[in-house]
Amino acid sequence: EDLERLGIREKAAKLLNSFSALSVRDDNSSEIVQVLTGKTPQLHIDPVLLYPFSEILLEKPEPFDYILVYAYNNRLRAEEAEQIQAFAKRHGKRLLSVNNFQDFCEEKRVASPLKVLSYFRFADYV
Repeated sequence: EDLERLGIREKAAKLLNSFSALSVRDDNSSEIVQVLTGKTPQLHIDPVLLYPFSEILLEKPEPFDYILVYAYNNRLRAEEAEQIQAFAKRHGKRLLSVNNFQDFCEEKRVASPLKVLSYFRFADYV
């Protein structure tokens, strides 16, 4: 929809088709690539979720317990946001988003790449 609205759908399709292989990190991106190219990309886990945090010293970024909401800006449906909020309330956690802001999160932060890793490392849930 956005590619169409911005008038770049054909250009995006051409550029994606110029790659010999494609991989994505989520189902939404997979669907977009399939629509634009007719090819099914490989699905891989986000590398930040695989990082061996024990290899670097990270300081706890917040003094409170939190759930890190990791999603593109405001791409979650209202129903999903409500479920996440209810889960956080049941578990006594605050909702926090980093660099990709979610309107329903109480806490929003801008962070460097290393600081982002610390938010992942010390989150009670992601």
